Amino acid sequence: MKQVYLLVEGPTEVTFVDKVLTPHLSGLALTPIRVTTRAGGAQPKKGGSVTYASFKKQIQMLLRNPTASMVTTMLDYQGLHKEFPGREGRTENSARAKGEAVASAMQADISDARYTPFVIMHEFEALLFSVPEVIAEVLRRPELVQPLKAIRASKSDYVATPEEINDSAATSPSARIEALCLQKFGSKNVFQKTAHGPLIAEKIGLTTIRDHCPHFDNWLQKLEALAASS
Repeated sequence: MKQVYLLVEGPTEVTFVDKVLTPHLSGLALTPIRVTTRAGGAQPKKGGSVTYASFKKQIQMLLRNPTASMVTTMLDYQGLHKEFPGREGRTENSARAKGEAVASAMQADISDARYTPFVIMHEFEALLFSVPEVIAEVLRRPELVQPLKAIRASKSDYVATPEEINDSAATSPSARIEALCLQKFGSKNVFQKTAHGPLIAEKIGLTTIRDHCPHFDNWLQKLEALAASS
């Protein structure tokens, strides 16, 4: 079985890998590893706290492991430090083009055939907007169905794919969910990212997510190809 190491941002992504990706990619041994800061191996509260120098050392350490068939990532574009290769000066219009450009720059900086970085657009919670109704269902808040659907329908880019939903602190997918919860229920904590995110994704299912999220689908195809290779 081929070993794949995934450097991920936090517990939400770890659970997503374990509960959703691993059953789908049964031909791979997927090992999610949380990124750490340069300060004594501490784990940051969010990926944006990770410097590229620290991140690069972690990638290079994983690549030194002879058991690694692939080293990949699941990092939010929103949270990347500006010092990450390709993060500054992006002129691409679509989310997918931006993500692929940054991933290509990251890959070129390390230049190892086993290194296949993936930058999720614009953050993990965007995948959940593939089916906004499921967010409300898992949260047990039917009042959220229509406003969540309205977010997805608010721009043609968002209708095409939730990966286009803004990456600012105030307009990112997770911030929008929290803002709705605060507005309607008086607490943004109705939505718990770590607990609810993977559950929502699991209920939506990979088939539907990849239908709505072509950038994510492109990365998943690379993992499937590795699993199918001899």
